[in-house]
Amino acid sequence: MPPSSTPEPAPAGDRPALSPASGHRPTGADAIDELRAAVSALLGADRRLKGRRARLGHAVPHAHLRALRLLIDHGEATAGALARATELNPASVTGMIDQLQRRGLLVRRRHDGDRRVCIVTLTEAGRRQVTAEEDAWSLRLRDVFGRTPPGELRAASRVLRRLAEALDDA
Repeated sequence: MPPSSTPEPAPAGDRPALSPASGHRPTGADAIDELRAAVSALLGADRRLKGRRARLGHAVPHAHLRALRLLIDHGEATAGALARATELNPASVTGMIDQLQRRGLLVRRRHDGDRRVCIVTLTEAGRRQVTAEEDAWSLRLRDVFGRTPPGELRAASRVLRRLAEALDDA
């Protein structure tokens, strides 16, 4: 059989995607529209994940996990710092601290110089819980992106950070 005169298509990562609506190669505006749609899909998936975690009774809700991560990173924090990091109001943070303390994941104490200030510290059980949750998430990401070239992952990370900045600035 004679060789085909039709050239082999380039690998998907080496050619621009076709715009589904028009079939043409994307322009800068099309690429921005694709990015906007991808961000919308990502934010929707994040909301659905939070809902599934809550319905399935995961050990630590998403906002609580962010607070516990802050404690791993900084050793201790005030209730106010936890409120800012989790973007919750102070009353919600007080409830969160109560709940996490009852579960043995953190302890609180009053600040020596100002008894109105509550200092929160992670317990060893809290540290193990955060590590287990983060390890599970890392395994999932490795499963999904294990064959993606590191350069593409770094580029995606830069884009996601810029998106976060854009959302914060909006």
